[in-house]
Amino acid sequence: MRNITKKNLKVLIIILILLSTASITLVLTEISAEDSSANLYPNKNLSSDERLYITNDDDLAGNSSSGTGEPESPYIIENYDIETTEYYGIYITGTTKYFTIRNCTLEAFGSGICIDNVADGTATIYNNTCTGSGHGIRISDTTYVNITENICNDNSDGIFLEFSPYTIVTNNTCAYQANGVYVEGSAHSIFSLNKFYSNTQHGIWTKSANTTLIENMCWGNTQYGIYVDNADNCKVIDNECYSNGYYGIYIKYSVDTTVNFNYIHDNSRRGIYLQGGADNSIINNTLYYNRWEGINNELAARTIIVNNTLTKDGFDISAPGDLAVYDELNVENNTVNDKPLGFFRDLIDATISGDFYGQIIMAYCSNISISNVHIMDTSRALIFRYCNSINITNNDFNANNYGSIYFTHSSSIFIQNNTCSNNRNYGGIYAISSNDIIIKDNFASNNQFGIYLLNSVTDFKVINNTLFGNSWYNSRFQGTSYGIITNNSIAFGTGGSSATGTILYSCTNTNVTYNIFHANYAYALYVDSASANNVIHHNTFTENGGTSSQAYDEGTNNIWYDTITLEGNYWSDWSELGNYTIDGAARSNDTYPLEEPLIIIISEYHGELNYILFAVPVMYVGLRIKRKKKK
Repeated sequence: MRNITKKNLKVLIIILILLSTASITLVLTEISAEDSSANLYPNKNLSSDERLYITNDDDLAGNSSSGTGEPESPYIIENYDIETTEYYGIYITGTTKYFTIRNCTLEAFGSGICIDNVADGTATIYNNTCTGSGHGIRISDTTYVNITENICNDNSDGIFLEFSPYTIVTNNTCAYQANGVYVEGSAHSIFSLNKFYSNTQHGIWTKSANTTLIENMCWGNTQYGIYVDNADNCKVIDNECYSNGYYGIYIKYSVDTTVNFNYIHDNSRRGIYLQGGADNSIINNTLYYNRWEGINNELAARTIIVNNTLTKDGFDISAPGDLAVYDELNVENNTVNDKPLGFFRDLIDATISGDFYGQIIMAYCSNISISNVHIMDTSRALIFRYCNSINITNNDFNANNYGSIYFTHSSSIFIQNNTCSNNRNYGGIYAISSNDIIIKDNFASNNQFGIYLLNSVTDFKVINNTLFGNSWYNSRFQGTSYGIITNNSIAFGTGGSSATGTILYSCTNTNVTYNIFHANYAYALYVDSASANNVIHHNTFTENGGTSSQAYDEGTNNIWYDTITLEGNYWSDWSELGNYTIDGAARSNDTYPLEEPLIIIISEYHGELNYILFAVPVMYVGLRIKRKKKK
């Protein structure tokens, strides 16, 4: 790959701007020369229902304060103060002469300034303030327009370009509207040194190929700072995008787009999100603390991801389910928290131990052991796609942005003795569309969830884990089947009414036995209407929330006792008379509730905690359990 430095790349962009806009530069020079004499022309105030409507060169000359209409002396339209209920404040169409609109203040129902189908390269819009309109500045069917140093705030869109290629947009401020800039059908346009902030959708949204975005600042927008939508051959270079509600830079279904030398930080979800498309490059970017991931390449083919520096951040690199597609990705020399990104394809029979990598991502790997690794402050510590025979033991994966362990389309996974806690979003252990999974002796606390198995996870065992203080739910099993959930401590779901101990959602043929459910804010165990044929017995339910019971069932043929021993579960709120009735449309009962809990509770657990968080059940009592016969 040819090495292009940041300095050389910026020089090339500047040369492109100079070559493509020579005539516009001449116009701007003329504007600067006349600025000192602007006070010779009085401010022109129109009434609330008036506007400036120009349809030919004579109208243009008649409404100008100076100039001849030639390139070196454009007509000057300046110092208007227009507030109108008409659709346009200033509307110009059908002209062939050069003109500049400058130093005007405009508010209109449709567009403050609208330029529609004028001669190529003749229009310059300079130092105007456009507020309270549908579009602050709208350019339609016009080429080589220059839009410089304007303020477009509190409109529906600040600057709106449609079918107007080679437009130059420089040093403008666009804030407090839906989009700072919206661009469609306007190829080869250049946006530089603008400020796009606090818009309710995006800083800039371009649907035009060959767009260049260089040295813009995009911050505080509700969705994306920069959004390149189905637009090929774009260049996104040396921009700063931060504190946006979703993503800093979003490249969607685009081809041959370059994202280089940007500083992307503190966005609420992703820093750079590349979705679909092909042959794009993400090179030499600096990312810091984007809440989900720094860089996410999702289903984008032949992507180059090279020389990026991420701090308190991380990667997710996915591709269609084919190893050849992964082999076409170029992922090199990236760092996470000053350590190398461990990106592995088709690795076989390997052991990873110690703290060499800042994050580990694997695709199509097998017979892998990961142990004694400490990863924190990245997105997800470990990511596995299409892997098999993976052992993950004795690791610490804490305080990450998006979770600890994630695997999808994988099999024969063994996860034991890991700590997965204090992750800021999502949770500890997360599996999708995988099978033959053992999750044993792990500790997951203070996440949004502790364990989440989703979508066709089959043949799983969740054994002897400690899950507590997770805010959404301590564990959730959705679209899963043929599982065993046993001997787990599931306590202190803390997130209000949604903080359930365990959820069975479309979960079938699973045994839930010998678990302790203690002090979960909502139901200890929630079984939805699509869950069927599950067996639930010998669990201890103490001080959990709920309505009339500590569990909920609206599924089909779920049994709340052992059909062989005729022993059910212990319920701390059972009246010791008759059945224990379970809330929910299934009208289930624990026909044989236990009189005593199986386990006593003591006040101590994990050595790394400097205070007692909760009481964990740990030993059997020497009591004979009597089953309560149905009265």
